[in-house]
Amino acid sequence: MARAVSLNHGIALSSNGSVLFASSSEAAYSWDYDSSTMSATNNRTLVTVPSMLLISRGSTSNVDLEAADITSGHSQIKAFNLNNLTSGSYDYNTDGLRLGWGLRNSVGVAEHPTTGGIWSVENSVDQMMRDGEDIHEDNPGEEMNFHGFLNGTFYAQQGQNYGYPWCFAAWNVSAIPNHSNLTVGKQFAIDPTDGQSRNDSYCAAQVPPQLTFQAHMAPLDIKFNNSGSEVWVTFHGSWDRTDPVGYKLSLIEFDEDNPVPKATSLTAATDIFANIDNSVCPDQCFRPLIHQIASHILNEASLKNLGLSSKTFALSLLSFDSGIWCKRFLQRYDFPMIKDVREFGIAYRIRHLALNRYMMLDFNQPGPKEKEVLHTLLDLILESYNGQSNRKYNRDSKNISILSPSLCDETSVNWFFRNSLSKCRPKSRIHGLSITIRLTLSYLLLDPTHSYLAKMADSSNYDVTKIYLFEMPFSTICTYEERNHDFVLNKEDLVHILNFWNYHLCGSNQLSYRYMADKLAEKNRLARPWSEPLQAFHINFVPTRWIGHYTCIHPLPSRRDILEEIQTCGETWDVAHPMILDFSEDISGDPSNWWPWIFKSMPAWKMSQSPSRYVRGMAAYLPLSFEQNVAKRKGTGKGAVNLPQMAVTETSGALDKLRLQGVIQPLPDQEKIPGWSRIMFVLYRPTQMFVLNALWTYFNDKGALGNMPTISNVLFEELRLCWDMHMQHNQWILQQAVGVDEMKLLMARTAKLLSDISSLGLTCKQVAEIEDNFQGSKDLQWVDIDYAYAYEGVLTPGGKVMLGRFWALDKVQLFGLSNVQQTSNESAETDAGHQVEQEPALDLGVIRGDLGSFVFWAENQ
Repeated sequence: MARAVSLNHGIALSSNGSVLFASSSEAAYSWDYDSSTMSATNNRTLVTVPSMLLISRGSTSNVDLEAADITSGHSQIKAFNLNNLTSGSYDYNTDGLRLGWGLRNSVGVAEHPTTGGIWSVENSVDQMMRDGEDIHEDNPGEEMNFHGFLNGTFYAQQGQNYGYPWCFAAWNVSAIPNHSNLTVGKQFAIDPTDGQSRNDSYCAAQVPPQLTFQAHMAPLDIKFNNSGSEVWVTFHGSWDRTDPVGYKLSLIEFDEDNPVPKATSLTAATDIFANIDNSVCPDQCFRPLIHQIASHILNEASLKNLGLSSKTFALSLLSFDSGIWCKRFLQRYDFPMIKDVREFGIAYRIRHLALNRYMMLDFNQPGPKEKEVLHTLLDLILESYNGQSNRKYNRDSKNISILSPSLCDETSVNWFFRNSLSKCRPKSRIHGLSITIRLTLSYLLLDPTHSYLAKMADSSNYDVTKIYLFEMPFSTICTYEERNHDFVLNKEDLVHILNFWNYHLCGSNQLSYRYMADKLAEKNRLARPWSEPLQAFHINFVPTRWIGHYTCIHPLPSRRDILEEIQTCGETWDVAHPMILDFSEDISGDPSNWWPWIFKSMPAWKMSQSPSRYVRGMAAYLPLSFEQNVAKRKGTGKGAVNLPQMAVTETSGALDKLRLQGVIQPLPDQEKIPGWSRIMFVLYRPTQMFVLNALWTYFNDKGALGNMPTISNVLFEELRLCWDMHMQHNQWILQQAVGVDEMKLLMARTAKLLSDISSLGLTCKQVAEIEDNFQGSKDLQWVDIDYAYAYEGVLTPGGKVMLGRFWALDKVQLFGLSNVQQTSNESAETDAGHQVEQEPALDLGVIRGDLGSFVFWAENQ
């Protein structure tokens, strides 16, 4: 057993925890270690890729001239393979793999977790002279060095000389005599010592540091995070400088396997823990060791007890100015929007208190305690994904995890969701910030796997009349204000729509929509939170692929109580097949050049002063397999019925899918939360004749040009025949000279032709090109459309969830939607019968005049 007094700070465990390593100034040791008994046995004198032990040996004095001799073993880093160790011990001077020499005192050594590169931090000399001048205040700099790999990767400079005892890295270049060829980090020569003649040219040929730190900060250790994107360095602090420096923990950003800062940077390290006043150091300021211990204390009471155990600990840990609060804060949360490291203490304690209130809270009529919680939730949202000031954002967000409620904890987050759900009742008023936060976190309420929120789902959490505008005038989610040339968001209606979908997607007693949500959850096709700071969101980043559904009800009930009972047609279906939206193409230029004139009178179509994104694409259904559902709807006594067979699915050819055209526009911040967008689009199905005309015009005039698939002679001839027959039948229809059966046969033949052409692999973009070639989008006529639906709503912050209303479009659009009236029972039934007769494969499953709500969420991209 080694005497404790002889051991230095070097101590480590093997990867399996069974071997303890320690060192003295003369040797390295190992013991067999048993953590259960906390005992170590079988001491061996030794002189980690697994089974590799790295040993850094420093100098014997400030300027150790023996280190200039490579055989001395002084000021070197070596690696020893423990698998090759016999009963004896290694000789450090002659054995092992040398990673570098001329390294004065490389106290901290670390392996990059992904590349295996070996890095060290070095304490440089004190009391330095150059050309007879004392330059020790700001020179030389401390170093971060790279030493190659132990995993077989080649590194040309592995084992080379890093310059000590003759060469050192410049920090304050202007303070160095004869510095004309020097820059930060470049090596320069110390005054000739012991008759040796070493100059700056010699030093320039030695291995330079990767980064240089301020003189005398004394880096003691270096640790990478798990991804290798950051490295942490502890600085013990100076002793021979007029103004003390160091006494802190700092972070350096890495990109792949190299530091992001340049080798000449004076600001490579970002301070994480630092003292407010270094002038009282070292006696009355913290050093990182205390904070390293405190960082492992999770319980706040235990931390307080540690702080009260001594005056030194109290000054270091319990003061608001203590750096421990920064570490504790960043262990739990993303980087806050604060201007001074001294603010971490207050921010941490306020947040801890706000998020751990266990009493009942009312967020709809909030008092001081509720407002404190609401503003804390707001901060968590605004600060999500925040990284250090010198990087864009973190890949993962601690705040997002905190914002997700838990089944087992009655925290403020749980109370927020419980309270803000249960108070969305008819004629109730909801606090504005509470609504805004709830909508921002809407992705949680659309996830059936989230047990706590699924448990809270209930039909009493919303007013179903707002879903269908029952006995209400028509209105859109966003209202255009001429005075401000911008949109005002109706958040109260929107939160009722959100709660409706929370109930139908997540409620345990629901049928088709819940089944759809569960099936999508099995495929991990769930709603997701935003993935970068909301301040960085732009409408150009809106995802292009969405999945979700709409709700409809027909015939429209005449009484509110019936509406509340029925809720939606969806719950009478065996399964609700989700709809897929694909914004496959962005459209640039003046919308008057492409937006169909027949849709222009829609009240939702207004332009703001903000830039807009115009999108075009297609929509279809995603078929879900299902077992026959024989469940009865509550109170109706009616069994579930099958949906009509879908004519448009995700696997259908592009010619068969619904067309989509729309606009996305930014909305003003809501309660300080940015990243909101308004979306309005029209889904329509072109007539068979329109598609046939477009194909005939394109292939007859152009043939297979550009990247368009080649059409065979057989298909081309069938296309010509079908087109010719349709032209003839159009004339016959006018003369009432064609029978229904003959027309059905022609439509079936045409449908097969279109399917065959689609199977050639036409893309959505190619179909748009074909149709535009026949007739520009702006010239679209009602005779070219079987049916059309307008969708208008909002993309919640970050652009991952879409909520709003849809309604059927008809020729009444020519006169404005103000003429649209809700359908009575009698007229709805008549229209429904007419609809089924004329369009037996109606893909949207609703009749003309229908109005309802929708929800979509972005697919993982």
